[in-house]
Amino acid sequence: MISRSLLQFCLVLLFSSEISCLDCNRIHVLQTRMNSESLELLEKMGGHFPFQCLTESKTFKLGDILKIQLPQQKNAKGAIQQILQELFHIFNNNLTQAVWNEASIKEFQNGLHQQIEKLETCLSAEMEKEMTYPGNENLLLTSLKLKRYFQTIDDFLKEKQYSRCAWEIIRVEISRCFLKLNILTKRLENCINERAAFKPTLDVQLSVSQKENAKLAIQEILQEIFNIFSKNLTPSAWDGTSIVRFQSGLYQQIQRLEACLRAQMEKELTNPESEDHQLTRLRVKKYFQGIDAFLKEKQYSLCD
Repeated sequence: MISRSLLQFCLVLLFSSEISCLDCNRIHVLQTRMNSESLELLEKMGGHFPFQCLTESKTFKLGDILKIQLPQQKNAKGAIQQILQELFHIFNNNLTQAVWNEASIKEFQNGLHQQIEKLETCLSAEMEKEMTYPGNENLLLTSLKLKRYFQTIDDFLKEKQYSRCAWEIIRVEISRCFLKLNILTKRLENCINERAAFKPTLDVQLSVSQKENAKLAIQEILQEIFNIFSKNLTPSAWDGTSIVRFQSGLYQQIQRLEACLRAQMEKELTNPESEDHQLTRLRVKKYFQGIDAFLKEKQYSLCD
């Protein structure tokens, strides 16, 4: 009986993890739908812009959202999650004077909350890593820009004492925000699709009965990685200091291996028993040629 219960528990965990994984892989689909539904609810909850509010206006620097450069999927998801969190905070302020449809407001808030929860489930471990990783300055800068944008909205509402016209201006602004969020979601979708299309396999069956064979294979892989990261990195928007450190680390290790293996490599080229390593070398080259061809095909774009 205990064994059966344990089996059921394990199956629940297994299927839960698979479902969670599927949801995370489809998060851009859910986000696109949520963006569309939110725009409809914003229109439904307030209707036409009140005539008496036409004389009031406020300009917000929404361009900061479009300037987000996000080279990794988890970074894009993290930015989207922050935007939704800020929107949820805005729409939990004093809505007394808004004169909006309460059912639509509640549905809008619930939709935001549910999507935030989905993103947090997908990103909890990744976001902890992002906040402590010293090379992710781009994500931190993006976070600060978003906070500044939404702080401006919050300050405007407070200044106007959450008046009806202030809320109507914000409703229009948030609609624009969701249109821009669609662009960011589309960028995330493009990155996911490109990742799904890229499926090279490093088919290397190493026979490492001798230490020098293993070292030679490692040296070959490191050299190919170094070559890849010496290509056009301009669109990647990565931290320059971290890139240089990464390249330097690769180069130093390659130099150490070459110093250790120079004699063995000379022997490897003439030894008839080195066919296994030569086959490994060809497989490694083929794998990295696939990566190189992919980068060239995509013109070294941000997602790659």
